[in-house]
Amino acid sequence: MKRSLYPQMAVIWILLPLLISMNTSHAQQRNIRTEILVYILPDSLELPRQIKNMTPLQNALVRSSSLGRTLREIKATGIGRAFPNWPQNDTTMIREDGVPVKMPSFHRIFTLSFSDEKERKLL
Repeated sequence: MKRSLYPQMAVIWILLPLLISMNTSHAQQRNIRTEILVYILPDSLELPRQIKNMTPLQNALVRSSSLGRTLREIKATGIGRAFPNWPQNDTTMIREDGVPVKMPSFHRIFTLSFSDEKERKLL
């Protein structure tokens, strides 16, 4: 069963203002001219937990053939966790009125890097 990357990209565009406001110091350390944020499903890609910074794309375990093909087509060179310290099990928050609310899986948001600004602009 093939999955489209468009729903995942839509989630990022919806969450982008929240992500930026949550961690502006992280955003200031990044090169927004050669990097983008993407949400990748858990069954599509895994990155070893010990990798905290940007790493070459070859260090990621790409389980989805369509994701692997897409990453090659867009010429991504590196990958890293956008929020490396976000706990995987922190997906539920309790509101002030006691109602549990499911949080987005921020640990599934990755930064893709490109060799130069021209490559990123092709997206």
